[in-house]
Amino acid sequence: MSMPLFFRRLCHAPVLWAAITFATCAYGAEGEIDLPVGFYGLQSSEPYNFGVATQLFSDSGSVVAGRFGSPFTGWMYLWQPGVGVSTYATPVGYENLSIRAISKDGSVVGGTINRSSVTDRATQIVRWDAAHGFEFLGRLSQSFGDASSLRDLNYDGSVFTGYGETPNGTHALRWSRDTGLADLGTLGTSNPFYDPSSSGDAVSADGTVIAGSTTRSGSSYSAAAIWSISGGWYVPNQLPGTLAASFFDVNSDGTMAVGYAQVGGEFKGIIYDQDGLRTLPELDEYVSLNALTMSDNAEIIGGFGLRNYNTNTTSDYFLWVRRGNSYEIQFLEELLAARGIEYSGWRDLRLNWVSPDGRKIGGSALNSSGYRRPFIAVIEVPEPVALAQVAVLGSCLALCFANCRGKLVLRLDTRF
Repeated sequence: MSMPLFFRRLCHAPVLWAAITFATCAYGAEGEIDLPVGFYGLQSSEPYNFGVATQLFSDSGSVVAGRFGSPFTGWMYLWQPGVGVSTYATPVGYENLSIRAISKDGSVVGGTINRSSVTDRATQIVRWDAAHGFEFLGRLSQSFGDASSLRDLNYDGSVFTGYGETPNGTHALRWSRDTGLADLGTLGTSNPFYDPSSSGDAVSADGTVIAGSTTRSGSSYSAAAIWSISGGWYVPNQLPGTLAASFFDVNSDGTMAVGYAQVGGEFKGIIYDQDGLRTLPELDEYVSLNALTMSDNAEIIGGFGLRNYNTNTTSDYFLWVRRGNSYEIQFLEELLAARGIEYSGWRDLRLNWVSPDGRKIGGSALNSSGYRRPFIAVIEVPEPVALAQVAVLGSCLALCFANCRGKLVLRLDTRF
């Protein structure tokens, strides 16, 4: 006899069975990739590099977006690990298609593109989904030569952020169907040699919070900053001696962000949360550290570093992993080895993404032919559904017997 049927006969309580069903379904969310712990790279014979970046992984990792091909005749690709890859050609009359972000649910892709055979070929923003195909959304400023760029999409692709050149400097932007391309402005600057500037680099799931940077009055550098639909720009206290700073990623509810700060001649990884802005642990031999991506609770933060600006041009990729009240640094290859994950046939791994639940990481690597391809590594799998079901069943049984004093009938309203 199956567990659900047994339990329904035991307690005659559809409400309790609904609780078990809900708990079970929570482990099988729509779009979740059902793959065991391991390394998964895109297999393709195309003689091109497949571009990938931080914002090009859906939250579950079930869809990865990017671009491959020559500058003028490139293709957009959508890769579903364990399923396959789909490609979409650059629209006729356009060139230099660049894919910059995918929505958290994997349904919308955004980037930039240029018109061909026109006088003003300034870069404009393009959006794609299955229902509309490629949509050309223009530029923040219509002045000749002013380009715009998309940087990140919210959960369902209904909002995106980025930046655009204007006659008054480069400004962060926000788009929705209702507002179109909206200029988020800046907080000014005290630098007489440069226009005020701002940038939107990451957006929360609901599209109401944007993380990035802005200049401000009384200071000559860009500060890591948060913009909200309710309060505009907010600049947390910056590190002493900061020359420039920016956030690169924000969590789903917009309460935490990671990025970098240039302090003197060094770049430091930074995190912002309820305790304010602070640096992440450093590596003595590195002069440049940048935090690029994070899990929703900041238990895992991905980034990269350089040992020396002049003699080392190759970045090393690693993760800050929380241990109690602090973080320890674990290099990408070390993390994979510690979890028994093989990636033979692949080399030069670069980290771009940490999933919100911290169970997957992604980036790019060179295949055996020397072409760059995206990869996803599943580093942890959820608790098996059966175990979760048993746990909920035990709790429900305990509640049943406690409330019914050992009787097997519960008096519940089962009309819904």
